[in-house]
Amino acid sequence: MTKEYKGKLQTVIDDLGLPNPVIRSHYYGSGFVKQFVRDDRLLRTEPATNSVYDYGVNKDIENLPQLQHRMSMIVDHLGTANGRY
Repeated sequence: MTKEYKGKLQTVIDDLGLPNPVIRSHYYGSGFVKQFVRDDRLLRTEPATNSVYDYGVNKDIENLPQLQHRMSMIVDHLGTANGRY
């Protein structure tokens, strides 16, 4: 972590009035990961971003496979960091 880092590192528990709360972790630039329990057993992890440029991908439908790959790498890294794999 350096002074040049412009993103925020924050984890928030959102209680949206749903049966299970949502854990939202901001990790890089304008990106974040949402985690929530699905079907009473499964922990679902969904990466999201407000700017694809944070991941070196241009905003175009042709670049969707590249963005999906980058987001998949984030989910995989999160799973290994939590000791699930």
